[in-house]
Amino acid sequence: MQVSIFGLGYVGAVTAACLADKGHGVIGADVQQAKVDAFNAGESPIVEPGLDALMQAARQGGRLRATTDVAEAVSESEVSIVCVGTPSLESGRLNLDFVRKVSQQLVDAVKEKDGAHTIIFRSTMLPGSTRTMVHDFFQPLLDAGLVTIYYCPEFLREGTAVRDFREPSLCVVGTHDGGPPTGTEPFELLGENARSSHGKGRRPSSTPATTSTRSRWGLPMRLAASASTWPWTVPASWMWSAGMRS
Repeated sequence: MQVSIFGLGYVGAVTAACLADKGHGVIGADVQQAKVDAFNAGESPIVEPGLDALMQAARQGGRLRATTDVAEAVSESEVSIVCVGTPSLESGRLNLDFVRKVSQQLVDAVKEKDGAHTIIFRSTMLPGSTRTMVHDFFQPLLDAGLVTIYYCPEFLREGTAVRDFREPSLCVVGTHDGGPPTGTEPFELLGENARSSHGKGRRPSSTPATTSTRSRWGLPMRLAASASTWPWTVPASWMWSAGMRS
């Protein structure tokens, strides 16, 4: 699959390198030329064990590169994963300016693209944010059948992020309207090795984007409260979309 990653910080860099390692073609996009140059040199822009080796191998294999051109990234991919930062404001709320800017850029690029496009939000956001992005930017494209929108929160820990990506403890897939996913991209890209809570061999179910966003905040706190037992086991009653690794 051809994938574009928007935002080459911690989440974006890990996502890009791990997807390229799985054999996908990945093009990263970022406004910071230094990060783009690092990617194109096969160097990680962040410090994370094992990431440099993955990026070097992916570059040598021709599966990973980066650009500052949004239109180029979208036109050369089937799926875009949004990993831009959402820094905290003094009020405690999250600053979604980068997400909103990328959303508008994606809308403009998809309009110029010949064909439909899948967009997966992975940036940390508060409940209701994906629905707001759809309302403010993507609704006309959704109505025209040109985009599919998902929210798939990340659960990566510093120091073990590569392992966490390869063996996801949790894969939550949110759809903007709570309906079933119309494609398999989120599961194939971000939850391939997650064991479904619905049983062996069954694909995880979907949840409204608002619920999947809540999981990004609620599950880590619930797990931290149970830190005396590891590996953790998550009760099926609050497992919306996937299972824990054994």
